[in-house]
Amino acid sequence: MKDQQPGLLFFITSGILLMISTGCQKQPPESLTISAEAKTVNEISVTDSPKSTIRVELTDEEWQQKLTTEQYRVLRQKGTERPFTDEMKGLGVGTFVCAGCGNSLFVSETKYDSGCGWPSFYDVVVEDQVKEKVDLSFGMVRTEVLCARCDGHLGHVFSDGPKPTGLRYCINSVSIQFVKNSQSGIQTSSLEENRQDGLDSTKGESK
Repeated sequence: MKDQQPGLLFFITSGILLMISTGCQKQPPESLTISAEAKTVNEISVTDSPKSTIRVELTDEEWQQKLTTEQYRVLRQKGTERPFTDEMKGLGVGTFVCAGCGNSLFVSETKYDSGCGWPSFYDVVVEDQVKEKVDLSFGMVRTEVLCARCDGHLGHVFSDGPKPTGLRYCINSVSIQFVKNSQSGIQTSSLEENRQDGLDSTKGESK
């Protein structure tokens, strides 16, 4: 009986070690799927709220079908349109939304004439509506601006803008669309109100 104990002990110890090692292995991650809701883009291309949390993720083929050739080149391939293509002046009071997904990005109150040849804004509608990324292309160090909802390329932001932010969001006109307040249901507001309370009704004019 005593001769059998070492063998039995070895068998039990080996089984315990096998269970521990198996349990510590990393399990394969669950497959990620994009819901139909996340892939649906509103025909009007206007979000219901200045803060939109629904991601829009389409395949490259779907983006090509949805966008014009120039929109696809700029939004999805990070192209740049020629200066003075369309400065989007004199449009009235409203909201500038992403041409790819309808995410609210800028309001007419923060638009100004920078003379650079592209639509310029000194602030965004809400801080988390856009994303910023370091851009090292063409031997320069710039800050790229992307739509936070669909990752579409919008343009770049520079630190030579007017007060109160000192920023100049230099945006490709083909990357955005203008929607008047009566169409979007979103109204402009002061800078402080944008950051604290979202968009409240205040009048502003495009320049």
